[in-house]
Amino acid sequence: MRRLMLALALLAACLARADDAAPYKPEDYRLLPFDILAAFPYDLPGGESVWGSPATGFKTVRQVIPESILALNGSKAAVTGYMIPLDLDGVMVHSFALVRSRMSCCYGRAPKLNEWVLVDLPKGKHTYYFKDIPMTVYGALAVGEVKEGAQVTGIYKMVMDMMRAEQEGRP
Repeated sequence: MRRLMLALALLAACLARADDAAPYKPEDYRLLPFDILAAFPYDLPGGESVWGSPATGFKTVRQVIPESILALNGSKAAVTGYMIPLDLDGVMVHSFALVRSRMSCCYGRAPKLNEWVLVDLPKGKHTYYFKDIPMTVYGALAVGEVKEGAQVTGIYKMVMDMMRAEQEGRP
């Protein structure tokens, strides 16, 4: 049964190209594993304080994205992770978080800001929800603080060109 589900997911992922007219090729994208994207400290906004005593006050730690990571801004990237739908219309997904670990949902620890990529599909496009299946997403990577109001919600964003399902444990 698991093999059938994986085969169907692979077929659907092959059909999940965002723009059927574009000749996207995986070799045109730089593989960026989360080992690179999350290789520096960058915590959630609520965790940015170095706790002191009430007498000494609190110090705010400025989070910094390294120059080597900022240099990836605008590059064609391929990132492998697990899908957590953000904009879901029935079974159609229009945007999702691609997270480093499937333990990022429900009972695991919350991922750090550099352990997920916010993925949007081009306007009018969608894909299906692939639960607990590692996916490689290909697209233009934007690097920098993504904010909703004053709240930082991420540091990586991507508009998906295409994606594919991966075998468990192998990108």
